[in-house]
Amino acid sequence: MKYFLKQQRKIPSAMVWLWISLLFCCVLACRQPNPNLLSTELLTAAGSILQTQVGQSFEVVLPSLGANPRYRWVLKESESETLVRLTQEKQALSEYLNRTAPVGYAPNVIFVFETLTAGETELVFAQASISDPEQYSGIERKFTLKIKSKNTSEPG
Repeated sequence: MKYFLKQQRKIPSAMVWLWISLLFCCVLACRQPNPNLLSTELLTAAGSILQTQVGQSFEVVLPSLGANPRYRWVLKESESETLVRLTQEKQALSEYLNRTAPVGYAPNVIFVFETLTAGETELVFAQASISDPEQYSGIERKFTLKIKSKNTSEPG
């Protein structure tokens, strides 16, 4: 009976070590991106307050919508068109710099704006259907934009 009790005590500890070893191997097998090697543009945090001056350009970086997305980010029409002008929409750098990107990979999107006049407005981006641009997913990102006039005492 003593022998059976000793064996019974060893089994749970062996099982614990087995599970710990398995967990450790699984963690090592997961391919996690190295944050020190990530060279893509930083996302603009949702709800951010963006501040700039008249005549300057600025960017808003929105997240990727995954592989083979059915939607894309668009700037919704608003009164902001009198204060800023969308000059360019481009793709951010790939997160898969030295590796093959998954099929259908869509990187983050960068919207480049030029400020026209001083004021405050809200930029609203929505996910519009690629097949029907008038259909929205209901997901939006809003940013408050504060544009200051140029200081006349500065040269240039």
